[in-house]
Amino acid sequence: SRYKFFRPNPNGDGTTEQFYTVNFKQGRINSIKQFVPDTIVPATSTNPPLEEITFVFHTIGWTYTNGGMTHEDSWGSQR
Repeated sequence: SRYKFFRPNPNGDGTTEQFYTVNFKQGRINSIKQFVPDTIVPATSTNPPLEEITFVFHTIGWTYTNGGMTHEDSWGSQR
């Protein structure tokens, strides 16, 4: 499975940019939680809804778009 992560573009033009990718081998989603802010309370009324997703996997790899830096880790690797 491959997941692409985006963020607001640092140049502030209102667009988004992909800034890294996470790749799982032998993995699955373990849980998903949704957090919705209280829209009645002024302090949280403009906060966006969020999701927390947990994964179980054998191997995970990260690739940062800017510069192409990568790292991979596996629960079977010797440290």
